[in-house]
Amino acid sequence: MATSLGHAPGELEAKPSLMHQYLQPPPYETVHALATIDTDLRLLPTVRSGATDLDEALTHIRGRGEKALTELHEAENALRTAIVDANDGFVPEDADIAEVIDIYGASLRPPHRASRAPVDAGVVELRIAKHCTELLARAEKATEGTQTDIDSALQALSRLAAVADDAGQHALIGDSMWQKTQAILSTKRDDYYSALVTRYSDALRTALSGAAWPPPELQNPEHRAGSSGTFTLLTDDIKSAWSDLCSLQFAAASLGLTSPPSAVHHVTPLAEQVAVKAAPGSADYAPLFAVSILIEPILLRFRFHFDSDRSTNRLDKPEWFLSNILALIQLNNYLFQAAPDMWSEGGDVYELTRFRAGRPRRHCNVDAPAELLHALLTPLRLKLSASMELLSSQPALLAHTIFQCLAFDNDLRSAYGPAADAIRLADDMLSNDSLFQRWLDGEREFATRRFEDVVEAPGAWSLVQAETLTEEGEAEHDDIDTGGKVTTKAAATLITILVSVTERYQPLESLEQRSAFIIRVQHPLLFEFYDRLARHLDAYENMSSAFSRALPGEITSLSSGSGADAVRGVNGIRRVVKAYISASYVHQQLVEWSELSFFLHMADEIHALPRGAPLRRLMYPSKDTDIDSSNLVAILHKGLQKGASAVRPRGRSNSPAAASRELELDEPISVWERFISRYADICARCKRGIERLVVSEVLDLLKPYFFRPWDSTAEPDNAENDDEPKTPITHDSPCKELVPALARLSSLLTELVQTMPPTLLLPIYRHISASLSSAIVDRVMLPDARVPQKFAPDQAKQFSVDVHNGWLHVVRELERHPRIVARRKKNEPTGLGRRPEAQWKTLVEAASSIAV
Repeated sequence: MATSLGHAPGELEAKPSLMHQYLQPPPYETVHALATIDTDLRLLPTVRSGATDLDEALTHIRGRGEKALTELHEAENALRTAIVDANDGFVPEDADIAEVIDIYGASLRPPHRASRAPVDAGVVELRIAKHCTELLARAEKATEGTQTDIDSALQALSRLAAVADDAGQHALIGDSMWQKTQAILSTKRDDYYSALVTRYSDALRTALSGAAWPPPELQNPEHRAGSSGTFTLLTDDIKSAWSDLCSLQFAAASLGLTSPPSAVHHVTPLAEQVAVKAAPGSADYAPLFAVSILIEPILLRFRFHFDSDRSTNRLDKPEWFLSNILALIQLNNYLFQAAPDMWSEGGDVYELTRFRAGRPRRHCNVDAPAELLHALLTPLRLKLSASMELLSSQPALLAHTIFQCLAFDNDLRSAYGPAADAIRLADDMLSNDSLFQRWLDGEREFATRRFEDVVEAPGAWSLVQAETLTEEGEAEHDDIDTGGKVTTKAAATLITILVSVTERYQPLESLEQRSAFIIRVQHPLLFEFYDRLARHLDAYENMSSAFSRALPGEITSLSSGSGADAVRGVNGIRRVVKAYISASYVHQQLVEWSELSFFLHMADEIHALPRGAPLRRLMYPSKDTDIDSSNLVAILHKGLQKGASAVRPRGRSNSPAAASRELELDEPISVWERFISRYADICARCKRGIERLVVSEVLDLLKPYFFRPWDSTAEPDNAENDDEPKTPITHDSPCKELVPALARLSSLLTELVQTMPPTLLLPIYRHISASLSSAIVDRVMLPDARVPQKFAPDQAKQFSVDVHNGWLHVVRELERHPRIVARRKKNEPTGLGRRPEAQWKTLVEAASSIAV
């Protein structure tokens, strides 16, 4: 016979391993069904007895209802008969009782008011005094006897609160005796409540002290290594004292004497009250009295070190007390562990709050982790609030404190998951607009001063490795970092400053505050650096006549003024290359930042705003404006229309073109888009400048070469002397007219290889090679557009030699440059392409055609 799993006894004897199938736990559905059935069976006797009682109660209620209805009909008939007799029978028979009463009332004449005898004021005063005396007597009777247990104490408090409420409901406005009585009753109720809180709080302190609370490993972070998490609070004395104090707090909350505890939900006396959700650590949060007493001794050490005149209490070291509180939360969190559901057990504090002496535990949900967070974050909030005045006068300390608070908020949420709903210390500080403005101004002043110190320094425009700021000249050829990003020290410092500023505002929750840093700090720095580069290029272009050429191949002489040497040759190349590398590095960084999720989300938030929103206009202005921090924060808080008009430039055009430009903003763009386009323009100007400078200088030195007598078989110098015989061309070296141009090209290209990264060098090298090849072919082979140049055999050979042993020799020399060699060894782009000689294809093909 097979078993329920389909195995016969013989199979089980042959394969004992099949027995493991019978040891598998049952499915969850089966366990859940069994637990449901068990619960139903346990409740069945109660339901049956309750059903019997319910039937009896329904029968009794129906009988009482029928009897009351009969009595009501009899009373209505009697009233109708009386009204008919009083009204001489003038009442419609089909009228209901309400109409009968109205008819009778209308038939009556208003009686003449009889003049009442004035009531003696003394009698009224005696009546008030009597009633006040009765209330005071009730209050004394409510607290008679000795309330030794919590139940009798709560009953007395409830009676006393009822007397005080009754006095408030029947108070006579303006009567001094009644007001004094009401004040006496309220004071008596509050004093009695305070005495109960003191009594049961002291009892809990005594119980905790008897249990050796707190152990050293839970109050001193230095003993963290010795913390085993085995200390327990679940002793009989602590449970009893904790339960009494919680019962008192819950009862007082139901009577309106205190706020309901924020961490406790669904407590029976408070079920009808709507709980206000308050963040742990905030001033609106109502903590459990018992937890506050539990944390008191733990905070003694904190106050000893950070709320006294000891050397550890330093305004410039907020990280000390922040790290201390973070460590305390990590040490004590196991005591405040929340239960996964109402039927499971949680940490000691969770179970103590649900415990009720002599009864089943309370049916409540306790947010125990919130109590831990509130108890330990409140001292931090109060300490920072007390330091606000001092911090606001010291921008450096303010910035450091806010940064440390931001780091603490992130570390707390990373280390302790329930802290997600707690207050953020940084947000609590930055909710003060004036404090945020001072922080913003301090960050801008520091960033601007740091940037100006670097830019004004002598080595600001030296080439460095962007990551390490190591100058290029300090590295040996064997240690060349070919993969590193090369830029100027000024550009690298600017990006470093911008990154540090981003780290400041990235943790902020407010979009307005994050945008304020971009608008007030980062945009001005980017514009300042852009303006320096633009003015540098303007001055260079104004000084150099090479930029006045219409086409790169035209032959005109370079200026020979006193300032010409600074803007020509290697010096000129260095000027433009440094501007190009600086702008390209900043442009590349801005493009990379635009693709980060943080800035993408930020751009999406900004573009979700209405078109006229102040923040959107400030992030994408039509012209550059400088707004101070106070005005910036004020504008961000204004309404849409008012804020938009506040930042609208004077004389703004309402033309269709302007409207169309605004419509273009519908597409999401980066918060850096404005400066990405500007630095791209600088890069394009520099690239064109480098190409035109190299081509124009080389072509300027090729003028003698272009006018060489290509149809003669002798050297030009010999042709001028008719007395000497003509010497035929027999050597294989470039002609002497070509040597200066080759030397200049070699020096300029070497400088480009030495300073420029491969990604920037390759397009420039290709353009220079193609431009020179085309210009040489045009000038040599087609000096006259109508008649092609004729070449003597020796001159044709010389031209071929000039190409292969001259121009291509320069290229081969470049390939032997240490940087090119190092890049090839690492299989990295060289900046010259895979075949550098291929860029001279036009010139090589021309030489081949002439030779043929």
